[in-house]
Amino acid sequence: MLADESSFVCSAAKSWLVGLRRSLASNVEEFAGDNVRAFATAADDARAVIAFMHNWQVPVGYETAIPCTPSGEDSYDLLISPQSGLQVPVQMVSTTEGREFTVTVTNGGPDTGAGTVTVTADTADGGPVLADLDGDGTFTDLSPFVFPFTNLAPGANSSRTVMFTIGEPNVRTQISWTATVVADPPEADPNPLNNSVSATTNVRTTGGGGGGQGGNPN
Repeated sequence: MLADESSFVCSAAKSWLVGLRRSLASNVEEFAGDNVRAFATAADDARAVIAFMHNWQVPVGYETAIPCTPSGEDSYDLLISPQSGLQVPVQMVSTTEGREFTVTVTNGGPDTGAGTVTVTADTADGGPVLADLDGDGTFTDLSPFVFPFTNLAPGANSSRTVMFTIGEPNVRTQISWTATVVADPPEADPNPLNNSVSATTNVRTTGGGGGGQGGNPN
């Protein structure tokens, strides 16, 4: 587009926009209640703006550059389901025999995720909860229990099932559980509100153990 053409287009556009502003201002005053005429006029003005932008291109040198380069940063929504993300026994007998808990993290995508799941288990009387993280049959690991993971595909799950026991047997108490997942790096997860759940286990000195329960939103 030539320089004189650009000047003509800019001048015409400026005059047209001034007239449109006045028209819209008067229509706003008229538009009240069920005034359909004012609404229809405003709609016509909006269509006119769209038509003008299609018919009269912005002159070279007056346009605003809009960068469309990708950020290069991964984003993935890690979550622990409040229904099934943390499975623990509802009740158990306080003995040296072990029970198990299962924690599951899900990657909601869109990118491949990585992070760490931390499970804490605290008793009401302050006694320890011991776990067998290595699976060798010995309960030597104290809470919190940490489970890192990498390369978790979008839509995939990562689960860990671990045996645990009460450090002080024959004690009536309650175990408060919390499972939390943190992305690596943390800012890669845009929704931290679904990263943590909690649950409880009632520990008896006699009687049978109970089934498992899901976690509750923390």
